[in-house]
Amino acid sequence: MNRPEFMESTMTNWKRPLEVLQKAMIMKKNMLAKGIVAARAKCPYCEGFWHGRLCGHKKHLHMSCDGDCKSMMME
Repeated sequence: MNRPEFMESTMTNWKRPLEVLQKAMIMKKNMLAKGIVAARAKCPYCEGFWHGRLCGHKKHLHMSCDGDCKSMMME
């Protein structure tokens, strides 16, 4: 494996988790604005849905995808 391929795979590995975090924070912001504690949204990576829930008095976000990508995030 030469250097450019290694760099490309490293960039790909770090790009998606950051995108998931950014999109999940948008989901949390919308949930707080609407005053709801649970929501569902279409996953941008697969045919599934993201299920998000705000938990506790600090409103931490728990998010997971029920589709093929199995994205998960806890704040």
